[in-house]
Amino acid sequence: MSVDEKQKQVWDELWSHKVSYDWDPLSETIYDELRAHFDKLAGKKIIEAGSGTGKISRRLAAEGADVTLVDYSERALHNSRIAFRELKVPGTFVLSDIRRMGLPSDRYDLTWNAGVLEHFDFAEKVTILQEMARITRPDGLILVLTPCAACLPYRIGKEVAERTGTWMYGVENPVLSLKDEFAASGLELLNETHIGFLDSLPFLDFVPQSQEIKQWLAAWYERLSEQERGVFPGYLLVSTGKRQALASSPSDKLANAQQILSRYHEQRPYSHYLAAYRDAEATYWQPLLDILDRLLAGEAPSQTQQRNIHGAPSRPLKEEQQSASQRQEDNKPEEPFLGHEADAATGVAKRVLDVGAAYGTLLLYSALSGAACEGIDMTDQYWSQELERDYGIGWSRCNIEAEDIPGNGVYDIILFTEILEHMNYNPIPVFEKFHSRLSPGGSVLLSTPWKRYFAPGQTYPDLADMPRCKPGDAFIDAEMKYYTIDELVVLAEASGFYVESLRIHNGHFIAWLLRT
Repeated sequence: MSVDEKQKQVWDELWSHKVSYDWDPLSETIYDELRAHFDKLAGKKIIEAGSGTGKISRRLAAEGADVTLVDYSERALHNSRIAFRELKVPGTFVLSDIRRMGLPSDRYDLTWNAGVLEHFDFAEKVTILQEMARITRPDGLILVLTPCAACLPYRIGKEVAERTGTWMYGVENPVLSLKDEFAASGLELLNETHIGFLDSLPFLDFVPQSQEIKQWLAAWYERLSEQERGVFPGYLLVSTGKRQALASSPSDKLANAQQILSRYHEQRPYSHYLAAYRDAEATYWQPLLDILDRLLAGEAPSQTQQRNIHGAPSRPLKEEQQSASQRQEDNKPEEPFLGHEADAATGVAKRVLDVGAAYGTLLLYSALSGAACEGIDMTDQYWSQELERDYGIGWSRCNIEAEDIPGNGVYDIILFTEILEHMNYNPIPVFEKFHSRLSPGGSVLLSTPWKRYFAPGQTYPDLADMPRCKPGDAFIDAEMKYYTIDELVVLAEASGFYVESLRIHNGHFIAWLLRT
């Protein structure tokens, strides 16, 4: 039996017994916290994600709130339906896993739960928070109450109960903070505090002969000033957040992805992401991000344009004859060299593969836009397993020149940024692999240094003369060859791609290739 199944069995067993709907101090504590966020409840859409008894939601409904309860225990929802019916208040009851609620997005003014997230690991907490955020209105609140790991009476009672076998709530990991979980979920943490010290004292009932201690602690706490009470954490940690405002531009979204990614590297003394790579990324990716955003939003190139690469402008064929002044002019940002702009069309790109993913910046950028993302690289020295876990990004070790793309997935977008120049062998077979794993009309987004900008006097073997990789061939991790415009066009044609657009930005080619 899985951990999930065991935990569900715990709750089904709990809710199979008679549930009291009498109002109690802990319910009052939680109710007061929720109520403080509204001047009036009438008409407010409030959802409890992991509702249990639904006792507090029932009171909110009685005061005019439009209440929805979600739980994966049918027994819990059965109890709640009866309790709502007895009080003659309306409510909506949804039998669902709160990690995948299947409810409409942007609907609720407040999405909350109490005593839920402590039963899940980090990745599951992130998944739940992301789902809670999805169904919450952009101006709404997400409020999570979890047992506070710094609350001494609760921790003592829990420890004794677990040691004596009397703990009945299954796996429960008290929480010091949900700061990292909120950040990984893309939520802005507005406030985090603790409430309910007196509500922690009943946990001392697990300790034999503790009644006198409980009475003494209650009397002592009542005499404290508000300032003094703040020193002693209560039973519940209250984490309040909201959805982060959507970034308004690709640059803003890139900065957001880099900021999140930086948190995974700031504790790594040997990571140079913060010092160098993060700044370098933004210098040549801007046109690529513009294209990537359009693809992730469902735009596609015009299907009415004639696609004849041989009819492309002749200017690229004369690149080696251009003067230094012309070269400087050609390096203006976002100047198109080949192709036409894409027009809006149907077909949302949802699956992204980053080949040579390195730190995963573009993968995280795409994941934050709602794409299902996978990355491959021949080394894992830059990769963060925590990023993979927290954002559901797949990752595999793979040398794309010597090995096939792992798995059998079909992708809408393949990212291949600053990798082509490192390839030891003829890249045509690699692009043929891309072609075989792209959906019809799928895109390759490529960036690579422009030969005439970075090494105009350097001689490299022509594309046609480069040997193809054979089993057992050695590899050197270095920049092996810079490409000309002509070679990129030939590479695209030879591997079954059409050059939708080709630009130069800060000395780098930004190419958009379409699978023909």
